[in-house]
Amino acid sequence: MANGVWHTGYGIEINLSLPDLGHPYRPDLLREITARVSERDPQLLECLAHHDKRECLSESGGKSPWMFIRRGRVGGRRPLVASHLPLTHKATPQESAQHKAAKERVVATAGRYGLDAEAEVPVANRRSVSGAVVTALPD
Repeated sequence: MANGVWHTGYGIEINLSLPDLGHPYRPDLLREITARVSERDPQLLECLAHHDKRECLSESGGKSPWMFIRRGRVGGRRPLVASHLPLTHKATPQESAQHKAAKERVVATAGRYGLDAEAEVPVANRRSVSGAVVTALPD
């Protein structure tokens, strides 16, 4: 958790501990930074450590350098808290040549060892597809 973030649009540091966020001349700043990520540029708020080219433990733990603001719970207070967005990856319609080759290698290698293997297998929930599935029969 952090008490400050970098606003990439304005090029300013926002101090979440201050009532005016450190920018009294920007009255809509609170509304803007607390908007849902889906309703704003996801790269609007940046981790201060990342911005300053310092190590950030959250990033090294698998989070993105981009932030969102939420209300925390500390005793009876509800302070603003910055949290890292998770890393996301958008699937593209085209697979990379490397990914296709890897799937083919998995299926071919499994076949050489007497295992059943299949590429592009729909997952039970039908929302995704496994690149390759190898099945071994019990002895």
